[in-house]
Amino acid sequence: MDAYAAGVNYHIDNHDGPLSPEFTLLNHTPEPWRTADSLVWSRMMAFRLSQNWWKELFRLRLQTVLTKSQIDDFWPSNNLGPITLGNPSQAASLLKAVPPTFRPKSASNAWVLSGKRTASGKPILANDPHLGFNAPGLWYLARIKTPKFEITGATVPGVPITVIGHNGTIAWGLTTTGGDSQDLFIEKIDPKDKNRYLAPNGPRAFHVRTEIIKVKGTDSVTLHVRTTRNGPVISDISTPAQRVKIAGQLLALKSIAARADDRTHEALYRINRAKDWKEFLAATKLFHSPQQNLFYADVTGDIGMIAPARLPLRNGWDGRWPADGTNRNHRWIGFIPYDGLPKRYNPSVGFIGNANNQLVPNSYPYLISKDWDAPYRARRLKALAAGNSEHTLDDSAAWQMDHTSEAARELLPLMLQQLQERETKALKRLIAWDYQMDKDKPEPLLYSAWVRFFMIELMKPYGLRDLAPMPAFLVKVLRDKPNWCDHPTTNKRESCKPLLAASLRKAIKKLSQYLGKNIGDWKWGEMHRATFKHRLFDRIPIIKLWGNLSIPTDGGDHTLNRGQTTFGDDGLNPFSHRHGAGFRVIYDLGDLQKSRFIIATGQSGNIFSKYYGNFLQPWRDGRYIHVFGEPNRIRKRALGALLLVPTKLAGKR
Repeated sequence: MDAYAAGVNYHIDNHDGPLSPEFTLLNHTPEPWRTADSLVWSRMMAFRLSQNWWKELFRLRLQTVLTKSQIDDFWPSNNLGPITLGNPSQAASLLKAVPPTFRPKSASNAWVLSGKRTASGKPILANDPHLGFNAPGLWYLARIKTPKFEITGATVPGVPITVIGHNGTIAWGLTTTGGDSQDLFIEKIDPKDKNRYLAPNGPRAFHVRTEIIKVKGTDSVTLHVRTTRNGPVISDISTPAQRVKIAGQLLALKSIAARADDRTHEALYRINRAKDWKEFLAATKLFHSPQQNLFYADVTGDIGMIAPARLPLRNGWDGRWPADGTNRNHRWIGFIPYDGLPKRYNPSVGFIGNANNQLVPNSYPYLISKDWDAPYRARRLKALAAGNSEHTLDDSAAWQMDHTSEAARELLPLMLQQLQERETKALKRLIAWDYQMDKDKPEPLLYSAWVRFFMIELMKPYGLRDLAPMPAFLVKVLRDKPNWCDHPTTNKRESCKPLLAASLRKAIKKLSQYLGKNIGDWKWGEMHRATFKHRLFDRIPIIKLWGNLSIPTDGGDHTLNRGQTTFGDDGLNPFSHRHGAGFRVIYDLGDLQKSRFIIATGQSGNIFSKYYGNFLQPWRDGRYIHVFGEPNRIRKRALGALLLVPTKLAGKR
C-alpha cells in the first residue's frame, strides 16, 4: 500500500499536461495520497453495506404512527426490542439528515456450479454486485501481471487490491449478507451536567474530538464529534438549527466497522494470493466487516461459500431496535465464533447461490440477522438453476440479464382479482402480461405505477407517503390482513377494492400526463432509465450533458437483472433506475481466459474521453469483454471491441 501511494504521488508531481477536468474547474491540486486513504475505503464501504442502524431508525419513525404489531407486518420478528425512543418522531429528522451517499442500498447476485453441473466439467462462478449508480463508475477492470503473480478482475480507485477477481487458480465473488453488525444506543444526558451522559456505573464525560473541514473560498467548518462508550453520537450530524433534540437523549452508533483492529484489507490481500480452499478460508478469518457471502471456485473443481465477519453476540435483545445505554445488560458479550459462521463446501447438489436472501434457517444457533432481503430474486435463481444440468457461460449470461419479476407473479393476481371491472385496456394488458420487466413494453410501467399508488393510498392515513412498495407486505395485506385497508380513524370495516381501484385510476392518469393516453405506446424504458450522475458536473449546465450518462433498461426492483428504483413521492421520476449491477463477471474455471467481464460505464474517469461511457450500451444489452493476453492485444481488443454474447431472455435470443 505504501508503494501504491508513492506511485499516485509520483503521478501528481510529474504528470504531463492538466489533470482531469474536475481539478481544472475547481483550480485544485490534490493533496498527497496516503496509505490511510486506501485503508479508509473498506471502512466506508462497510458503513454503506451495513443497514442495521438505518432500519432501527426507520422502525422508530414508523412507531410514531403504527403499532408494534403493524410494524411486525413489515418485518416479522418474535422480539421487537427492549425499549423505544422517548420521542421517536425525531427519527424522521435524523433519517433526512443523512447524506444520500451514505444511505444504505446494497444487493448482489452470485452463484457457483460444480463441474457435474456444467458442460465443461469445471466450475462456473458468476457475480454481479449491486450498488448505487454514479459517473464515473465505482468499478474498474484491471489485469496485473508480475514475474511471480497475476490477477484479473475488478478494483476501485484508491485501493491496490482486486476486490472481485481470479488469480489463475481460484476465482471469487461476493454478495452482501445483511448480518446485524451494528446497534443504536439511546444515551441519556446527565441532567446535572450536559457534558456527561449516564452509564451503568454512573455519569461519564463524552470523548470529544475536533475535526476541521476546509472549504474553498469560505471559512473552514469545525465539527466537535462526541463519542460515548458505545460509539459516536450520530444525532449530532445535522446543523445546529436542524439538530435532533430528543428530550435529553442522544443516539450513539456501535459498529463492528469502527473497530481499530479491523483487518479486512489484509483479508482481501490474502484472498488475492490464495491458491486453494484452505488458504482462502485462512484469509477470510481476517474479513471482519462488512459481512459478505464470499463465493469460491478453483481450477481443481472445488466450490464453496462462507459468510465471514465479526458479528456480535448480544445480551438480551435481538438488535432490531435501539438498546438502552444505561442498562448494563444491553451490551455485546463477544462475537460469533468463526467456526459458527455460515459455510458450504462442495455440496452434493453442485450449486450454491445467493441474492441477499435468508442465508440460514430460523433454527440456526446464532443470530445472523432478522432483516433479510426479499426472496424474489433468489426464487427465480433457484428455478433457473433447477432446469439445467449442463450449464454454460451463455446460461449464466442469460441469468444475469433475466428480468422476470417473481414479485409481480405473486402480487399482481391478488390485485387483479379484487376488481370487478376487468375489460379496460389497462387491465386486459395486465391480465395477459408474462411478468417480464421489458423496457419496450407498457405493462411493467403500468404494474409498477399501480403498486406504487396502492402503497401510497394504503399509507396515506398514517402520513407515510414516501414508503417504497414492499411486495411481500402487500401480498400479506391482500391475502391475510385486509384490515390494513380500514381507515385508522374509524371503526368501519372497509375493503381493499376501493383503494385498488383508486390507485389504478391515479396511476393511469399520472402516466398519461407524461406519455399520452394511448397505453400501447408506453414503454417501461422511457421512465426506467439507468441514470449515472456525475457528482460535480451534474450541477453545471451544459457540462452535465457530458458528465451524466443515461440509457433505457430492462429489469425492476425484484429481478435478477436488478433495476432498482426510488419510489419516494418526492416529485422526481420514481421509476428511474438508480441502483443495480455496475459490474458483471462470469468465471470459467475450465479456461479462465474465457471468463467474461463488463462494467456499466467505462474505463476512463475523464468525461471527454471516448472510454468514459463506451461500455454503457454493451452493459445494458448483456455483452461482455475478455481480459487476458499481451498488453498490445488487450489495447486493441478490450478498450473498444466487444465480445457479443447471445443471451436467452424471455424465450428470445
